[in-house]
Amino acid sequence: MNTDEETPRHWARNHCFGGKVPFGEIEHRLGMTTESYSAWFQRQQRVQMAAVICGVAIFGAFATVGPGGWIPGIRSSTSADPMSSGMRDVLLPINLLLGIVGMAMYAVQWWRIGRRRNDLAYVIAVLSLVVCGALTLRYTPDDLGEGVFVLMGVVTACALLLMIAETFFSRPGGVWAYRYQQLAERLTTLPERTREELLEERGRILNELLRRKELHPEDAEILRSLPLGGFWAMEPRFEKAVTR
Repeated sequence: MNTDEETPRHWARNHCFGGKVPFGEIEHRLGMTTESYSAWFQRQQRVQMAAVICGVAIFGAFATVGPGGWIPGIRSSTSADPMSSGMRDVLLPINLLLGIVGMAMYAVQWWRIGRRRNDLAYVIAVLSLVVCGALTLRYTPDDLGEGVFVLMGVVTACALLLMIAETFFSRPGGVWAYRYQQLAERLTTLPERTREELLEERGRILNELLRRKELHPEDAEILRSLPLGGFWAMEPRFEKAVTR
């Protein structure tokens, strides 16, 4: 059970907004008090974390070159150079494969959430290009093996495709626009009594913001008239996402 320090109202009472209240965050926090949205959001976070872990694993490709490489500060755990052992032949392909899996997860997620841009996916794609580019400049197929260079080619292709998709074919609003839309849909399926309680709590949060002069009275009246789950549409950053 939430303590007072964890409640959305406590957050509204004590957080410093600087005149820019994230309206969507208010209802997100309210939604997290419900089992339906909380369980869904936590599943999304676990998938996101798995994609991040797989994506950044490609940076481990640098570590496999060990002291024989040119990256300062990266050393193997033993005195042996992985370049002259079988460790590199196992670890390097694994790192590259994990990178491919991570980017594939981001690509699937991008499509499933309605082509909303994910900045983390873009970062992973850039990181993958840097790793593969650096290894290609430093080593030859004779050093790392032709199979590794094939994998690096696949990684490069995946990274470029992901960057192109995220840059040129994404819809406005980003990941959070999708999450807020899902929040609104899940709130509409709640029992009437639960919805009424959330609306009452939402009103108390608005009162807290008015008391702190973080919210203009006219804006507060507009917000009160919105259906449950509709606050996010009032944020300027989602202006284009609302209509697309």
